[in-house]
Amino acid sequence: METKSMRISSQSKRYARVQNLMHNVNEKSLMEQHRHQKLHKATGIDRVDKQAYEANADENIAKLVQKMKKF
Repeated sequence: METKSMRISSQSKRYARVQNLMHNVNEKSLMEQHRHQKLHKATGIDRVDKQAYEANADENIAKLVQKMKKF
């Protein structure tokens, strides 16, 4: 049976180009993308809208980057 880390390793080898994009993801780039999002769109899967997310945007984005880099 294949473990989760074995699957990730396999996918990383198969799709190496996607893995190489992670160096472009940082707090600054995510903040820029957040600012480009329209204000009155649907909430995210966590039911947080842009206005609520923006109240703690720096902290929220820092946490998001950490989660993404752990993956």
